[in-house]
Amino acid sequence: TQEEVQLLKTAVDALSPREGIIAHGQTNFINQFFSVTNSIISKIWTYDMEILPILPDENGLDLDYRFPFRIKDQETPIEDIELASLGQKEAINLGVIVASIAFLRLDHGPLFLDEFGSHLDHAHKAAAYKAISELLVNSNFSKIFMVSHFHTQYSDLVETDISVLCD
Repeated sequence: TQEEVQLLKTAVDALSPREGIIAHGQTNFINQFFSVTNSIISKIWTYDMEILPILPDENGLDLDYRFPFRIKDQETPIEDIELASLGQKEAINLGVIVASIAFLRLDHGPLFLDEFGSHLDHAHKAAAYKAISELLVNSNFSKIFMVSHFHTQYSDLVETDISVLCD
């Protein structure tokens, strides 16, 4: 019985979501996911901003679903993306949406964006529209349906058909 208990304890430790292969699998997936997200953010944000990788501490992995990020060369990262500005959240959200669709292998369909860029300044908005144009040209997305009131940016979308429903 003691031998069976030891074997079960070993199995539980190996499968532990804090320290075992499940923890490593979760950590690797989340870090890969945010690597894709960061690639989108870097195309939009005009200075360095990245979601930091998750690293286990001395107690193993404790997923509290707070994802720290760093802006520019700050020594101390911001503890959670929830504390980002509205414009930063828009860049992060686009990255998360594109990464989610790619990881779910749904990127052969359309991408829907509603009022994207409404909290971005002009420079970030121009970079965002350029990134969206690159998605149309260089990804599997067949179409991007976008609702926007920023008509001055429409010309930044290359190889697109634009329909203005209300001028």
